[in-house]
Amino acid sequence: MIRKTLLTLMCLLLLPLSVAAGDYTEGQHYRTVPAPVAPADPKIITVEEFFWYGCPHCYRLEPQLAAWANKQPSDVKLVHIPNSLGRPVGVLHQKTFFTAAGLGVEKQLRLPFMEALVIEHQNLNDEKSIRDFVVQHTGITPEVFTSNFEGFAVDMQVRRADELARSYRITGTPTLVVGGKYLASATLPGIHVPGATEEQSNARMLEVVDFLVDKLRRERKGS
Repeated sequence: MIRKTLLTLMCLLLLPLSVAAGDYTEGQHYRTVPAPVAPADPKIITVEEFFWYGCPHCYRLEPQLAAWANKQPSDVKLVHIPNSLGRPVGVLHQKTFFTAAGLGVEKQLRLPFMEALVIEHQNLNDEKSIRDFVVQHTGITPEVFTSNFEGFAVDMQVRRADELARSYRITGTPTLVVGGKYLASATLPGIHVPGATEEQSNARMLEVVDFLVDKLRRERKGS
């Protein structure tokens, strides 16, 4: 038991040293997606977060990810992409995201909706309960919410998000894809160090994302 505890402490102590050295390897700390997506703007590096509102891990990552995004230079853009995880309620939450984003209230809704699902375990699993929640927390009228939620544009955005997730082979949330090419997840063996807390694993994942952003910058300059 003592030996196991010492080994765990050594892993945690060595974690910042390996990060400082930038000793990241494909397959351990990140992977290349099967079908990389060419950037719409080669001057911008997108970091796409595939998430689900009801995912506890996404909820706990949220403050770290927001703090990370606030420190990024102008050539790095964080984009949230809802993932259904193959569940009907996940599709409803995808539609909630795109509806709120289209109406300009997603940032306002994001944390309250996550907390309602993850912390309070509210049953926001049908259109009516979701509509009532959004109306209460944003001031959007029920009619405006419904017309957008049930509209063609939102359905198209859900389909595109699903197609992108399949293309990247997203298997869980949260997952971060850098520049449409490299994928980082806290479940990768080089990021999830035995004995580390979830906060430490998330911090390591974001440091890997920084490494991948720099890697992409170098690759684009050399192309």
